[in-house]
Amino acid sequence: MLRPETVLVIHESERPVKAIREVIGASGAVLQHARMLSEGMHLLAELDPDLVFVSLELSEMEGPRVVRHLRERHPSTKVVALTADDDTGAAVASMRAGAEDYLTLPLDRDRLEQAVGRSLRDIRAARALQTTKEQMRDRYGFRDLLSRSPKMLRVFEQIRAVAPTDATVLILGETGTGKELVAHAIHDGSKRADKAYVSVNCGAFSESLLESELFGHERGSFTGAVERREGVFMMADNGTLFLDELGTTSLSLQVKLLRVLEEMQFRRLGGEKLVSVDVRIVAATNLDLEEAVAAGHFRDDLFYRLNVFPIVLPPLRERAEDIPLLLTHFVESIAVDYALTPPVIAADALACIERYAWPGNVRQLR
Repeated sequence: MLRPETVLVIHESERPVKAIREVIGASGAVLQHARMLSEGMHLLAELDPDLVFVSLELSEMEGPRVVRHLRERHPSTKVVALTADDDTGAAVASMRAGAEDYLTLPLDRDRLEQAVGRSLRDIRAARALQTTKEQMRDRYGFRDLLSRSPKMLRVFEQIRAVAPTDATVLILGETGTGKELVAHAIHDGSKRADKAYVSVNCGAFSESLLESELFGHERGSFTGAVERREGVFMMADNGTLFLDELGTTSLSLQVKLLRVLEEMQFRRLGGEKLVSVDVRIVAATNLDLEEAVAAGHFRDDLFYRLNVFPIVLPPLRERAEDIPLLLTHFVESIAVDYALTPPVIAADALACIERYAWPGNVRQLR
């Protein structure tokens, strides 16, 4: 259970405190009141509140300097400025100083409810994200996978079970569901974690180029082959090789892949010498391979060789409870990348985002 949010009001008068207490009453948040900035700073250090309403007319410090003072000491705390002066300039200055919102006294009930609701929603989303990240790290050892969905949690248990083994894993799921993240998590949880992890998108190459990409080639094996080149099987020796979009490969290349998977030996293009490797295979596709086998587009023997431990990733529309969590994570991480303050996500915008079907899944959401 997450602890209740703490709200601190720093204002000489009791009137705005009463109004704020009425609005947050049903939320479960705990309210504290300080009449002076010095008292407020003491409570700030003691309580580490989630949300602070602060007067811009405090005698100890004037205007937006108060907001900046609070944010410098507690950068994660949200601040709402309060003033009796309906001055647009003061509003802009306080927002630039780091305030989340700006309210004039006497407090308008609707505006106050909006400010409180938005702030508490953002606070809870950030805390839920942090809690989930800690749970993912502590329970599964994951760095990049996030979910509270029962369907995904079952997937996480599968990853934890298969990662320490050398079993071949086949990851199935629509485009954008996070197949490579799962492959990486399997590698990170394996005894090969300190060895190479190599990924290749089989759908990004023509058949001849893909064969060279997989197995390498000898000098002079084709026009432009001016020197020997190692393929990804050799690069991943003793580590993990992730073969993405394997369902796009040709039947002739599938025959060669099957031989390599069974014997862990191959010849480079243009080469005669057998090369031996020790590679853990994780494969993925967004196609229904059983349908492809029935249609004659995918070899059944290769399918059986790959389908040792299948993991099926649910589409985002089947794990909609994860959308707010993922949305908060993406907004925060992208804001860091661009050195921006994370934008506020309005309640109606979030509702619209949650209703959407997301055919491109998590990748599209990001």
